Amino acid sequence: MTKGQRAMAVAFIYSEPKKTGRGQKSSVTEHIGSGRISMARTVLSHSVDGDLANDVLAGGHADR
Repeated sequence: MTKGQRAMAVAFIYSEPKKTGRGQKSSVTEHIGSGRISMARTVLSHSVDGDLANDVLAGGHADR
């Protein structure tokens, strides 16, 4: 999986950011940047029926 696909998977599972405290990282997001997960959540929130988010997970490049 690419970093983008991993970020999207985390966004699907954890749609809301988890507060882990200052300077702490969740074990789930340890190897994925918080900015990348934030972008994935934005895509997910604007995705009709999850179609664009599913394209990201599948590794496709949507031309929409």
